[in-house]
Amino acid sequence: MCDISTFYNKPKYLPFLIYCREHHFITMDDLVRCPFHLLNKEPGFTSILASRVKAMYLVYLKTQKKDAAEQEKPQPESTDSLADNVQKPAAATASTAPAAAPVPKKAAPAKVAPAAPKVLTEPDIVKMLHAYFQENGDRLIKIDDACKAVGGRAKRSEITKILQNVAWCQIVDKGTFFYTPLK
Repeated sequence: MCDISTFYNKPKYLPFLIYCREHHFITMDDLVRCPFHLLNKEPGFTSILASRVKAMYLVYLKTQKKDAAEQEKPQPESTDSLADNVQKPAAATASTAPAAAPVPKKAAPAKVAPAAPKVLTEPDIVKMLHAYFQENGDRLIKIDDACKAVGGRAKRSEITKILQNVAWCQIVDKGTFFYTPLK
């Protein structure tokens, strides 16, 4: 539980802190009942300030959810295995059968972040665009369609430059092209 004044501690949030004091909002949890959509109608509020206040509150909620999820994670495996080791020797002495050594649990593999999209070289872009233009040879193709054809892995200006210089593409206007088969 966090005090509102510690989270909204910059001078630009002073109108919001006054509003909170007048409406008896003390902690961040109290802001659940705050009508953020009406803040810009309050005296001293601008629409920008109201949107910042709401955005800061949403950030707070996300961090709280993340913190709660981390707290719900099970205890580290090392403490569980120590507790098991302490109890197992006592159980082993009570029975005549030899006790099996505790099997350590394997840690879950670390999550790998997805790789950034590969930037294509110009010959690869030309091949992809040529294939796209051949498939769609019966219609006009906008530059946005060409960008989607290469999967967003090339800049729009680079694609435009390529299309202006290849023999199989004709320009209608600045952002529209059509396919002409090579003879």
